Order: sequence, then structure tokens, then C-alpha cells
Amino acid sequence: MGGSAGLGSEISPPGSIYVNGDLTLRNGQRAVYGDVYVNGDCFLKDPVIHGDVYVNGDLELDWTPDLTHARIYYTGNFVHPESMKNKILNRCNKVAAVPGFVIPDYGMPPVKGDAWYSSRGYVSGGALADDMKIFADNYVSSSWLPPAENVIIVAEDGDITLTGLGGSGVTGVLFAPNGKVVFSGASFEGVVIAKDGFFVTSGGTEVTFKNMDEYISDPADYPF
Repeated sequence: MGGSAGLGSEISPPGSIYVNGDLTLRNGQRAVYGDVYVNGDCFLKDPVIHGDVYVNGDLELDWTPDLTHARIYYTGNFVHPESMKNKILNRCNKVAAVPGFVIPDYGMPPVKGDAWYSSRGYVSGGALADDMKIFADNYVSSSWLPPAENVIIVAEDGDITLTGLGGSGVTGVLFAPNGKVVFSGASFEGVVIAKDGFFVTSGGTEVTFKNMDEYISDPADYPF
């Protein structure tokens, strides 16, 4: 990850961040809140770490990570610049083992039949608005719109692309079982389920993940 996108929250309880693979934080003085568990190698250049980091693999530091409020525990090799300051090196500790974790593999839920969506007020397209429900092969919105709250978008075969929002934000549920979600705007709050990932392309975007029942109270109305 480059740029300065942060991880975790300074305001809400940060919880923990689990990375089932390598973690690479390059240029950009991003803040990372919460304890981080890495099941792989870890490379850190510029981040400001506010919790402990547990690395089940090799640790590599470049010149300017800020570990003032953190410690790093690693099981593999440790690589760093020869003249790196001791105030950073002393906060890195080799250990025999770090706490493990298991990320559940739930698979991707299937969509329901066309009739199910139409009977519940889903439409095939249109500009985003509060409480709007969309079911389509894919959905693209690439221009500025007012903030839209409590939307549900299901892209049956492709991607969900919400870009060009500028200072506007979106809340709700985005479901792309055979594609990805791309977002560019001030904020997104809600649920994202996407086979090929969630990509935030704008700087300064605040992303807050919520549980499904914040938007759909009855599981029978879940869009999958």
C-alpha cells in the first residue's frame, strides 16, 4: 500500500487488524490504529503505528516508521538500515511464536432470482438516492450526486463503480458476487461483499464497515 491511507480508527475502538499474507506499507505517513496480526512478512517504511504488530515471518524496516506507541514481535529475519536509530530497533522483538488466527472462508453467497428483487422494489438503474435498491448486471455512477443513505446495490455479473462523488458519501450495502467495488468519494459506511475486492481510489475517504442488520433488519430480506 502506498499513499497515506490509514487503517483502523482513532475515534472508534480500533479492535484488531488481521492480514492473511504479507503486509507492505510504503510511502505515506499513514496512521495505523489497533493491534495488527500478519500471517506472512511485513515491510514498513513511513507508517505511524499505534498498536502492537505480530509478524509470523520476516520483518523489514525502511528509514522512517514511527513506533513510539508500538512494539513489533516477529518470528523470522529482521532487515533494516545499518544506521537506524536504537529507539526504533529496541521496539522490535524476535520471538519464537506469535498469536495465530483463522480467517473464516464463507465463500461468496449467490444472488436470488430476478422475481425476488422486482417484488421488493429493486430497479435496474438510475441515479443514487436515499433508500434506493438496485439489481443489475453491473452498476456505474461516475458523477457528483448528493449524499445517498441506506442504498442497496446488487451487481449480479460485474462491478459496482461509485466514483466522482467529491464531498458526497454513501451508506448502505454493496454486493458484487462476481466482480469488484470501486469507490471515490468523501465517505462510505456500510457493508461491502465483493469477489474481487473493494478499491478506494480517492484520498481522504473515510470508510466505516457496519453489520448487515444496521441496514436490513430481517434476514429474509438480505439480497443473497
